[in-house]
Amino acid sequence: MSRFNISAQIFRQAIPDPNWSDVAGDYTLAALDDGLGLDAGSGNMTLTLTSVAASPGRVLVFERQDNSANTLTITPYAGDTIGGLASLQLYNQGECLTLRGDAGNTNWVVVSHDGAPSTPSTSTQLGTAKAAASTNLTLSGTQTVDGVGLLVGDICLATSQATAKDRGPYVVQSGAWTRPSWYATGAVIAPGGYVVVERGSQNGPALWLMHGSVNITVDTTATVWVQPQVGLPSISTGGGSNGQVLEIISGEWTPTNKDPRAYFGIATVTATSAITLSGTPTVDGTGTSAGSIILAVNQGGTGSPPYAAHVDNGPWQVTGAGAMVRPYWYATGAIVSYGSLVFTGQGTAELQTSWELVTGGAVVGTDPTAWIVVSPANLGGGTVTSISGPTGITWATATTTPAGSWASQTSGYVLGNMTGGSATPTFGLITILGTIGTGVWNGTGITVPYGGTGAASFTAHGVMLGNGASALGVTAAGSAGQVLRSGGGSADPTWSTATYPATAGTSGNVLTSDGTNFVSSSPAATALPSDYISGCNLLYSSTTQIQVNTGTVGLANGLSYTVASVISNSPTLAASTLYYVFLTSNSAVTVSSTAPSNNYQGSAWNDGTTSHRYVGSFLTDASAHIYKFQRVGNEVRYKVDIASSPFAVTLANVGTSTSKSFSSLIPATSTRMLAILSGVATISFGTSDGTTPSGGHGDVIIASVAAGTGAYTQNTLNLNSSQALLYFGGAITAFVIGYLEDR
Repeated sequence: MSRFNISAQIFRQAIPDPNWSDVAGDYTLAALDDGLGLDAGSGNMTLTLTSVAASPGRVLVFERQDNSANTLTITPYAGDTIGGLASLQLYNQGECLTLRGDAGNTNWVVVSHDGAPSTPSTSTQLGTAKAAASTNLTLSGTQTVDGVGLLVGDICLATSQATAKDRGPYVVQSGAWTRPSWYATGAVIAPGGYVVVERGSQNGPALWLMHGSVNITVDTTATVWVQPQVGLPSISTGGGSNGQVLEIISGEWTPTNKDPRAYFGIATVTATSAITLSGTPTVDGTGTSAGSIILAVNQGGTGSPPYAAHVDNGPWQVTGAGAMVRPYWYATGAIVSYGSLVFTGQGTAELQTSWELVTGGAVVGTDPTAWIVVSPANLGGGTVTSISGPTGITWATATTTPAGSWASQTSGYVLGNMTGGSATPTFGLITILGTIGTGVWNGTGITVPYGGTGAASFTAHGVMLGNGASALGVTAAGSAGQVLRSGGGSADPTWSTATYPATAGTSGNVLTSDGTNFVSSSPAATALPSDYISGCNLLYSSTTQIQVNTGTVGLANGLSYTVASVISNSPTLAASTLYYVFLTSNSAVTVSSTAPSNNYQGSAWNDGTTSHRYVGSFLTDASAHIYKFQRVGNEVRYKVDIASSPFAVTLANVGTSTSKSFSSLIPATSTRMLAILSGVATISFGTSDGTTPSGGHGDVIIASVAAGTGAYTQNTLNLNSSQALLYFGGAITAFVIGYLEDR
């Protein structure tokens, strides 16, 4: 469903089809034009309005019908304005603008403007996505993103495409993905818009913000997407002590003695002068190679510290001869915090220094950052006060240097607190490890409980077998063409020969095992909720043909259909008849004059067969031709002259509650009729639950035409389950323009 206000689309005041025309190219509004379908598909288009002074109270409706990138501009008569503006553009296919002439003024009042996601707004929700990706995606086909399986019609937020202009929301398709209507190609989106991501293991549920300060044009302007912090715990009333920092404990910010700074990671060397961000440069007297991390702190070329902020400052990972990239712990698009540290392990002037980020809240790759060098951090048994080369370290709180020197230690030994407490660090082997997140493990003989195989080698081309906590086993290599058969829960699988069908069989079939050989069979249908529907809209094609577009629906029998291409149907039709269209397979529909037998309470509309799914209705005229219609969301409109029979219906003046049937115009799947009322009488209507009007009782009057006004108003009138209207009073004429229907 569109993100726009559905009630505004339903109740906007307008005079539609009697004087509706479709035009292409530059056009000047004619005196009899009430509504125009505008087509800018062949080039930029300008629509020029008549003067407001000559049209006081006049209502106009315009709808853009093409989906090209050409501009479509509506300009007022010389000296007039539109909503106070000198001109107004329609950007998207289906975008609809309703105007009313302001009597005694020179301004066209904007009554409603639907389908325009490009209208700038600040910190507004653009739409909703099922999942978000933080890696570069192939933008086609159904796939799993962030642990979420995506179906055709789902929306995915691509935040990290290699080409920055390709980032943002997409509608999943079986082929190439498309943009959703609220983020259409060419649309202008204001800064501050965000997307709500519903699911995900890492990237949802969450809000993702389009970062920036200027408008962007979809698929033209590069974008940056970030996760903003949308809430903070409350702060406790404890005052704390000097030097303490705030930490979240039991949902509140609480003073603690923790170091507020956090380490991003470790850099190989630090560059205090600007470097070229490619190749394998020598930095601070140290050569680099693929995998080295360089902390660049002066890409702006400042002569001496403190160095100026620059967007290219920060950690970079050497890739070899090509361009450097950001390391995973300082990824492009990430929001980095003030006070975070990077430690430098090698070099000459910057050997074993820590560098602190002093520009918080920056987005990597977008905002400039600044870094300063800080004193060495605590290392356990004492505070480092001096480093004396390779022979030892002097500790402020220890009476001697660590036992031994760097040069005399066995390979693999490290310096650390081996006994706990405040003891002086000593040399030794690491016997206990925490979680190893990255790197290469070079150990041998790692047993199964510790993530290893328990074996040093395996049979070439064999398949590994589980064996409890013991070393993994392996099968023989097998012979060409053999398949691996399970031995059940008590025996290892073995290789054996199986047969396959000689031909592929029916299109779409899959191979399944019958216990001995493989056979071709139909795949199991995907289970979806019975009320699921995405797409599969009923479309008018011609006076003799209807179509159903692509999409997916759930069925009352627990299965589903997916329509991969548009279905066309030219049925044999009778005159002046309401027909109901049912999807009967992935590629076929049936047309029936019999209304669905099941309503929408807990299951989809169908015709009594649970493998059929209702998708829409249409009406024929006296010549058995299909009346033109259009569905927008849940609203179905007849695109005909409603001033003629059978759409013009007289409601005679009655003194008691009277029932007027509209079952020849409104299908059994709807109890809400859209009509324009014309007359000079007072009339009251009943409610859809059958409440009888009694002339002036406000709890049952939903619309009225005051006596003597002769005004035209559009109303949504509630019908009973037999599509009859209960009313009292009159007489007026109801021009039926359509109905509301929830499929």
